[in-house]
Amino acid sequence: MEELVITKLKMIYAPLMSVDDKVYKKLAPYLQYKTYPENTILKNFGEVETSARLIVDGVICQYQLDNEGNEYAAKVYYNGQNAFDLISYTDQHVSDTLIITKTEVEIIELSKKK
Repeated sequence: MEELVITKLKMIYAPLMSVDDKVYKKLAPYLQYKTYPENTILKNFGEVETSARLIVDGVICQYQLDNEGNEYAAKVYYNGQNAFDLISYTDQHVSDTLIITKTEVEIIELSKKK
């Protein structure tokens, strides 16, 4: 599985910068390659963010709640972008953020536990 993670990371970063294979090998044990179907909730309203996600392929959307409790699309994430609730992930507090797949997605995930 680590080789798959390394292959996917290289696919994203090789066109942008030169990274030594040793760096990928050091990172790989902390990362997981995952796929999710369309409309999968990755983080729900009122939960703590537990993972940071690098999108290999697909689209993820982040929704927020306004002052009246209505949800609205706040961000759309695409290939090569990181999709997660940064403040909730960092502080480990619940937030009014929903993160959901809008297409089938492939991601590389970093769990807060790791």
